[in-house]
Amino acid sequence: MNARSKHQRGFSLFVVVVLTAAITVTSLFTLDVLGLNLTLQANERQARDALQAAEGGMQEMLHNQRFLDLLPDGTSEGAAVEFTPSEDSLFGIADNSDIRTQYRGEIQLIRITPLAESSHSLTRGIVYKVTIEAEQGFDASSTMEGYVYKIVASQRGAVTDEYPLTQ
Repeated sequence: MNARSKHQRGFSLFVVVVLTAAITVTSLFTLDVLGLNLTLQANERQARDALQAAEGGMQEMLHNQRFLDLLPDGTSEGAAVEFTPSEDSLFGIADNSDIRTQYRGEIQLIRITPLAESSHSLTRGIVYKVTIEAEQGFDASSTMEGYVYKIVASQRGAVTDEYPLTQ
């Protein structure tokens, strides 16, 4: 065995060690990128679920008789409500029992405007701003705003303080 063949065997070992290290570093980098991608996808899904929960909360609130009772009249400017979706909700995600959904709503009286007047009746249009914040689980929340329009008609000359025209 001459000196030249010993040198080549050592060189082959060195090349194998360097290639193994390079493959290991590349594999670790790929796993790190995949883990980051999974985290980003999970965050996007939580944000999307929270937005859907806010949309469902808005629909649930607008279709709930309790909400109609909460609409402020001319004597108050707003109301706040907090609720969880009911089991038979058409809009919430109550069927997913491992995710906690909580709604917070705020109703604000924006404007009362006379729409029509006659010798017999007075019709007013009332505008409310409704804001819903939905919390989905512990990390995600989303807010949605909408407007509710209500038409109220009363007899002319009837005494009522419920919807004055001074606003």
